[in-house]
Amino acid sequence: MDFRTAIVNFVLRRAEERAELTSQLQRSNRELESFPYSVSHDLRAPFRHIVGYTQLLRDREQSLSAQSQHYLDSINEAAGSAGQLVDDLLSFSQLGRAALTMAPVDMQKVVQEIVRSVEPDTRGRQIEWRIQPLPSANGDAALLRQALYNLVDNALKYSRDRSPAIIEISGEQLASECVYTVRDNG
Repeated sequence: MDFRTAIVNFVLRRAEERAELTSQLQRSNRELESFPYSVSHDLRAPFRHIVGYTQLLRDREQSLSAQSQHYLDSINEAAGSAGQLVDDLLSFSQLGRAALTMAPVDMQKVVQEIVRSVEPDTRGRQIEWRIQPLPSANGDAALLRQALYNLVDNALKYSRDRSPAIIEISGEQLASECVYTVRDNG
């Protein structure tokens, strides 16, 4: 009887400990869920300011050279891309709570947008883009864009000491999936 009582007490104590840990974990999860919203709000504001001030500068200084106008365009594009990354990260943080938005995605268009968005970072570099025809994918456009952007960004980073840097992007439709490849000579 004493042995039985000891086991019951042990099991009850362990159940109470697990209940407390579960409560703490739920509290931590709620705090973590609110964090991306706060960060995304705090990061979006500076990007909006950058875009706003470049527009003010463009409006105020009518005699800007073509090169200066190009710089302002590059700043706007970079701020827009950074804002999109913030939005994508917020979407990514919500994956556990929301369903993916599955739809056909024109990967050729996604790659063109990515190449344009990294252009300001590649000025002065000799880069040879070898982009093959890409099959469309079925997936979440924002997540596919983010994954491909990260691969292209890494290819640029690791080929920075090469001249020319060769970045190859290809895709292949297999029986049940599409496979995309990003290669560089770095």
